[in-house]
Amino acid sequence: MRHSELEAATIYDDGIAMFNEGQWAGAVTALAQVIELEPSDTDLLALAYVNRSTALSQLERAEEAVADATAAIDLQPDDIEILAAAYVSRSVDLILLERTDEAVADATAAIDLQPDNIDTLAQAYANRSIALSKLGRLGEAAADTTTASGLQAAAIIAEAQEKAHRIIEAALAVTRPVTEESILEAARREADRLIQDAWAATNTLGAAELEGRRAEPERMASDQPRPRFVDRSPLRRRPHLMR
Repeated sequence: MRHSELEAATIYDDGIAMFNEGQWAGAVTALAQVIELEPSDTDLLALAYVNRSTALSQLERAEEAVADATAAIDLQPDDIEILAAAYVSRSVDLILLERTDEAVADATAAIDLQPDNIDTLAQAYANRSIALSKLGRLGEAAADTTTASGLQAAAIIAEAQEKAHRIIEAALAVTRPVTEESILEAARREADRLIQDAWAATNTLGAAELEGRRAEPERMASDQPRPRFVDRSPLRRRPHLMR
């Protein structure tokens, strides 16, 4: 790896650390340095643009956020997860800029890519629902809200199952026969609790959605909800980008 490539990767990780701490201005500065180094790794450069776009959005710098998301899309990264996230990110700020038709197009583009990341797909449906609502297309907006809620529920359950699996694996790794059975049983109980909590959370989502669909169309149209992300966590480099 060239020195500049290693430097870009290191600065990128620093920027993501600041992002995770909510230090938006610091993240913007660090990711700008990555972009200025122009790494030959297209995916890493696209990630820098996408995450800087999100940080700029948090700072209410919507025009700049749109420009960064556009730059990421123009790079046509090999990883469709990054491309989908760029479309989702841009759709948020397009709604804020009242460029609603474009926001619908971007959210649809993200959906059409069918990213494996459930959060990204849920964000795309949620953002398109908001844009459609602003355009008065309430039936389509309600359908997208239903889909987004279902995806959010699936993401919650999947995360709980993953945590439960890790807990049980850790318990099975214990080699002391005297305590192994009790530790495994405790792990299973904790796993069951996590999954039950996840199902409870999905039921809450379902109740909220039902209540929303009972609302009068006139009120729905006048709400003009702000765009939102299901998960504002930044995209990280994929394993093949780790060096």
